[in-house]
Amino acid sequence: MVSTLPATTERAFGPVDSTLQPMFTLRAGISAQYALAHVSLLLLCAEQTSDEITELGSGVERGLIWSMVHSVEMARTVVDSLLERAG
Repeated sequence: MVSTLPATTERAFGPVDSTLQPMFTLRAGISAQYALAHVSLLLLCAEQTSDEITELGSGVERGLIWSMVHSVEMARTVVDSLLERAG
């Protein structure tokens, strides 16, 4: 299933400098499986970071952070499920 997805296309992102050029670029030609594996790692980092800062929040902040933790966890689960099927 993942193997039928096309490879990445070039896409700039990140902070913009004074010439309005983004700092980073995603290279074209990265396989969907490799890209999704990296997305999974990024989501795991976001999940762990959010989980740590949850303890610093209180009231509404804590609820919002937990919402973010669960959203990131669900997104990572979807990506990981796709990668498992790709074998």
